[in-house]
Amino acid sequence: MKKYLLFLVFLSILCACEDFLDQKAQTQVDAEHMFQTEQGFKDALTQCYVGLAGDYLYGKYMSYGPIETMAQHWDLQPSNWENLYQLDFTLDNAREIFETIYAEMYNVIVHANDVLRHLEKNGAVIESGQTRDVIEGEARAIRAFVHFDVLRLFGQMPFEPKRTVRLAYAETVGKQEIPFLDFNSYVEKLLRDLDRAEALLAGNDPLLVKSLTASDEPGESEDVFLDYRRFRLNLYAVKALKARVNLYLGRTEEAYRNALSVIQAKTKGGEEVISLSGSDDLEKGFYAMPSESIMVLSKTNISNTMFSMNSYYISSSRKTTLFEGALAGDIRIRTVWGSESNGFGGSVPLFRKFLQPSSGTGTTSKDLMLKYQVLPLLRLAEMYLIAMETAPSESEANRLYKDFMLSRQMLVSRDLSLAALRQEIEKQYRRELFGEGQMFFYYKRRSASSMLWGRNSDLTEDNYIVPLPETELE
Repeated sequence: MKKYLLFLVFLSILCACEDFLDQKAQTQVDAEHMFQTEQGFKDALTQCYVGLAGDYLYGKYMSYGPIETMAQHWDLQPSNWENLYQLDFTLDNAREIFETIYAEMYNVIVHANDVLRHLEKNGAVIESGQTRDVIEGEARAIRAFVHFDVLRLFGQMPFEPKRTVRLAYAETVGKQEIPFLDFNSYVEKLLRDLDRAEALLAGNDPLLVKSLTASDEPGESEDVFLDYRRFRLNLYAVKALKARVNLYLGRTEEAYRNALSVIQAKTKGGEEVISLSGSDDLEKGFYAMPSESIMVLSKTNISNTMFSMNSYYISSSRKTTLFEGALAGDIRIRTVWGSESNGFGGSVPLFRKFLQPSSGTGTTSKDLMLKYQVLPLLRLAEMYLIAMETAPSESEANRLYKDFMLSRQMLVSRDLSLAALRQEIEKQYRRELFGEGQMFFYYKRRSASSMLWGRNSDLTEDNYIVPLPETELE
């Protein structure tokens, strides 16, 4: 129990927010003093993860909130998000939402930059070279992760853009001017950060010798920093992020290689680092499928009334459309999706992926922390979908497809054509990653002229490129 209490402390460190690119990282103690000790570096890095889990980033807005509304995924959402559903980003309330997201993104980036800056100046206080390299690798990965979503949300279309957008890749802390870069220059810095992060973690991540599941069972040491690797941008999370980035950029060979390196990952002892175990999770009521998550954030305060008729929900007809043509046995239909009364003698679908039981329901504190109070950022399922899309042959794509479908309790007996597979991959993105903030970016990457629901025709670049805050316009 002591180990889990220590982990709770690790998850509870808070970080502050300021304005856009010229903000300076703030802590409860003076920053220069914080970085005089190894623990100070660890605490500063933890602040980055807490920032990522904030409501205005991946704790809500960039997971099941506005970004899912933009993908047309909810029948009901806050009334002031209606223009997001229409993909109209010109009104004041939309601008306010994205100004807040933008500010929070760069706040996390500044925190990561502060860690990297002090590592150069005072990294010698960290006695272990492994710990020092892991801290730097994770900080670079965090910086790349957030910058990539700046690109996906505010950047130009990745292919044949009619409009170009320049963005700031922030690598420093302070008020010095940060240049706004063209698409290729921005991507070059992003890929460089990812390559450096992977190199630092490749020889030092504890996942080289233990699986993600084993990492959730720490040893005797009271220092949990190198445990619970699923809650950090670990080596395989970096590889997964590279797969996502390279797919977005159209670098299909690299995306396939990155995705496969996660799918096939083994420890030095030959144990699988992670496997398709979603059905087991779903049968146990772990609807976010944490055992298949390569990287998650801790989120303890998602209200169980959030996904109901009073907030985020979909109609029965929309759920029917979501699973139209699904093969018999799809376990997600009866697990991730439940039902609740509509108050008129009928029922409506209930999205259960992020429901969290209270501590008084017999659920152990360990399961609460590791299985329920989590929001996935990178999942093995997505790696399968990326590998299917970028596979070098039709037979390989079908092999991956059959393995994935079997993990969701569906037996596929015949191969599909590449055209049919492309259609199926889109359906699986929607069914598998619902509520996780990925579908809008799928549509943008594909330059889709329509979406399944809502604004379903005549979409243009204006519907996919969120305007930068006015303070950031050159």
